[in-house]
Order: sequence, then structure tokens, then C-alpha cells
Amino acid sequence: YRKMHDKGMENYLKTGKGPALNVLLELSAINREGIQFPIELTVLPIKQDNEEFFCACIRDITERKLAEKALENSELRFRSLIEKGSEIIAMHDAHGKLLYMSPSIEAVLGYKAEDRIKLSPLASVHPDDLPEIKKVLSELLLEEGGSAKAQWRHRHADGSWRWMDGIATNLLHDPAINAVVHNFRDITTQKEAEEKIKAERNLLRTLIDNMPDAIFVKDAQGRKLVSN
Repeated sequence: YRKMHDKGMENYLKTGKGPALNVLLELSAINREGIQFPIELTVLPIKQDNEEFFCACIRDITERKLAEKALENSELRFRSLIEKGSEIIAMHDAHGKLLYMSPSIEAVLGYKAEDRIKLSPLASVHPDDLPEIKKVLSELLLEEGGSAKAQWRHRHADGSWRWMDGIATNLLHDPAINAVVHNFRDITTQKEAEEKIKAERNLLRTLIDNMPDAIFVKDAQGRKLVSN
């Protein structure tokens, strides 16, 4: 910075002004061990008894810079988890206006976050599930700090229906958040597997009930499992 300093002094002597005067600068300095470190520098021009001189205030900001870097890294990790995770995060205000939609919605449901955030939070909920979801959210708004779980069908961008499992938390009272926060994920594969097992059990039950012979099945502890 020595050339900049010399140029600045030359300009000040000619004009009485300098770009580095009365402003807060962040620069790099070198300590006695030759190690570079960040500083804050403020230079104030002072006139006294027809004399001019400068007062420089220097502060080591190494700790602050380290803290800022740690915070930046933490935010990057958090953003990466949100954007690339399989869970969708959404936030809306007390009136139901969406405030935030995580980019992960595109991978899960096919919508661009910037497009989906323009719609109502309930715009893509299956009509048969809508009354129950409205009821859950209405009750949640009355419970400060409360949480509610639900499962519902959500329309995919391709027109198909996907089963979602989610939890909503009322954080409207928290000034740092001031929203209802939703975390939800796609459980369609799980639901389809459950329905398949249920159908197979019903078929087996029907077959057993219609067999002419008596059937009685017990487990190793002698407990009855199946009979007709």
C-alpha cells in the first residue's frame, strides 16, 4: 500500500482531500514476525495551530475475520443441505403467504422454487386431503411454538399424486423467524409398499375364510395368529 499512500499524500497536499481520509478501511498488515493479518484503519486529518497532521487508528480484526469465515462456511453447509437434501422446507406467514420454499422441491415434486412460492401453500394438496390439512393448520396457528404432523397427497408437476409426510412448527412468535415452518418428504414408495402388503393380507384373509377345512396357526409361544 506504500505507493497508494504516497499518491494519496500527494493528492492531499494539492487538494486538501484524500480518498482514505475519514473512512473505515480494511487492509492487510505485516507484524514483526513477517506474518500478514487483517486490520481496520481510520485516518483522520487534524489541524492545530496552523499545523496539519494525521491521526491513524489501527485495530487487529483477525478474530472477527475468522468468525465471519466460520459463519460463512456454516451457512454454505446449511444451504447445501437444504438445496440438495430430499426434504422440502417451506415457510409461510400467519395469513398463509409463502415466504420461502427450498430449491429441493424441484427434485422431489418437479416445481421451481421461485414459481411455487407464488402460489398458496395448499394449492397442490389433494382435494380429499384438503379439509383435514386446513383443520390441522388452523389449530396450529392457535398454538404458539406447537408442532403438528400430517400425511397428504401432493400434486407433482407432471400431474401425478405423491404422498407426503410432514411436520409444521408454529414459530410466528420468534422474531428471528416469524413464520410457520414446514418440513416434508416424499413417502410414496413407502405408501405403495404398505398398500401392497395390505392387499396381500386381505387376499390371504379371504382365501382362508373361504377354505372348507379349519385352519389354526400359532406362533412359538402358542399365541393364535390366524384362524378361520
